[in-house]
Amino acid sequence: MQFNLTPEDIDNLVRESIMKSGFGNAVTASITKVLNSGYNNPIDEQVKLLVNRVAADLIDQKFKDQIKVLVAEQIEKQVTHELMEKVTFETTRKMIESVNRW
Repeated sequence: MQFNLTPEDIDNLVRESIMKSGFGNAVTASITKVLNSGYNNPIDEQVKLLVNRVAADLIDQKFKDQIKVLVAEQIEKQVTHELMEKVTFETTRKMIESVNRW
């Protein structure tokens, strides 16, 4: 097997190799900088989103019934006849005022 490489061919190959190596290093350095920066780290953001989704799913699957009971208890304590009268009155009053402005 025989190679016929001219000095010019070798020079071009070396130049291309250096360019590719330098470019690769620049890209690697940029990626490393982005991933290691504390500000708006995209990996941290995605992990946080995933953790939130998993937590929401687990809460929904395992604790939904308990939470429903506790929410119902609080609503029963706080939503009194007087509160419903007040909210109904205020809502109706605002609707009438809005119509009268037309």
